[in-house]
Amino acid sequence: MTQTQTTTEHVFTTAGLGMAPFSLLSVRDNGGAKELRITDHTTGIDTIQKWGGTCHYCGKFITVLCDIKSTDGRISTVGSSCVRLAGDYRLCRLVDLAVSKARKVTNVAKLRARKAAAKVTLSSHPELMTSDTHPQEWRANKGESLRHWAIWMLENAGAKGQTAACIAIERSLKEAA
Repeated sequence: MTQTQTTTEHVFTTAGLGMAPFSLLSVRDNGGAKELRITDHTTGIDTIQKWGGTCHYCGKFITVLCDIKSTDGRISTVGSSCVRLAGDYRLCRLVDLAVSKARKVTNVAKLRARKAAAKVTLSSHPELMTSDTHPQEWRANKGESLRHWAIWMLENAGAKGQTAACIAIERSLKEAA
């Protein structure tokens, strides 16, 4: 009786990306946006570039770029979906953690920019939101306006409350225009 030995090769190895196991070098993600706006501060001109690259495994356009390194030193860029399809649990977990961290950093930066714009709007439009009543009745009875609420939320609330304040300020500005 003869025994047959079956070995399973990593799909990235089969595709010629190097020998398994693979290590994750970096994950580049821009928060899901398809375009990247770049401002040249010397000229003040904005250019819009398509964000992403090409997956070395499937050849498709990707927006979440995962740089991986094989044990024989080959560095390849693959998409996060291809990492999942490869079935390499350890690599999937590392990619998911890195994407989550990158998106959190992106979301925090977006909120900071939105919050700064809201503060500029409030300082440049002193009458904005003063005629609207405060959402809390007892504060409205004290004579506070929606503007007081927005200022307090921008300074003291969490991300969800700050976002709500920014939305209210943006809406009020549109209505005032």
